[in-house]
Amino acid sequence: MSKKRIFAILALILCIAAFLTNPKEEEHEAAVRDKAKEILKKQLDYKNQDAIDFGMTLFGDNLIDQFMQNSVRVKNYYFFSLTSIAWQGKETVIGVGAFNHIWLSKKIDEKADEIIAVIKNI
Repeated sequence: MSKKRIFAILALILCIAAFLTNPKEEEHEAAVRDKAKEILKKQLDYKNQDAIDFGMTLFGDNLIDQFMQNSVRVKNYYFFSLTSIAWQGKETVIGVGAFNHIWLSKKIDEKADEIIAVIKNI
């Protein structure tokens, strides 16, 4: 077999694998939700972990649910998917999903700090 055929077959196998293992929208939302909870807990920074857990139960989950509904967008393409945050008219890509994995960039921390600063000023 020639090198071109081997390369074409490998490329085809890679494309099929990427298509079949593209993460679903729910998986992206779960990854962003977990990261948002982690950031919110870090911002609260209380000494008593029970107080944080109780506060998250009362307020944090509702806040994160509203944030997910209003600001998080998932664009699913055939071979990969993108997660972005829409905030103040700007959309920033914060994550990429492919091969059953979701990679979140450091931009999510920057956007979270920006959003929390705006909320604290209100």
